[in-house]
Amino acid sequence: MPAEGLPRFSRNDLDNEVAKRLKAIRQSKRMTRQELASEAGIARKTLARHEQGRQRPSEPALRRLATALGVQISDLAPGWKDDDLNRLTTGTEHPGIGLRLLRKERGVSLETAAQAAGVDAATLSRFERGMHASRKLATRAEGPIGGRLVLTSDALARLLRFEDAETLNYACEKMGSDDKRSIG
Repeated sequence: MPAEGLPRFSRNDLDNEVAKRLKAIRQSKRMTRQELASEAGIARKTLARHEQGRQRPSEPALRRLATALGVQISDLAPGWKDDDLNRLTTGTEHPGIGLRLLRKERGVSLETAAQAAGVDAATLSRFERGMHASRKLATRAEGPIGGRLVLTSDALARLLRFEDAETLNYACEKMGSDDKRSIG
């Protein structure tokens, strides 16, 4: 499920310097194109086109690139700063971000976690990158700050050594918003 109610931007809203910023930040993080492309879930050749200024990234791709680089989207696209200020923290907005960090920290493979959750690895991978939510993984719950995704898989929670999905969800939100550490 895509995030709802958030401002959306088009590629045309990106300035011409996004390519230079993307490449400079990647290099400052000492990441190869292959590493960044893999982390962000895009093709290496596509990333090369983005960095060379031959193709502007879509908004979802830019968000995944920012997440993979551990920066705010406004670091790549300063004109989108207002969007960043209106967005909730990544873990609160989408628990998949924190789930990925926890899964890797606990040494659980994507395939093992997906099997426990009852989904395929590709579905879990997309969820962890904040791209969507399978009903087997999460449901949208209304709260004081609007709708948010809440993990529902108790089996996945137990695999990651949590009592239940609610406890795992809380940990994912905390990882995504407070911790911000990059687990390679």
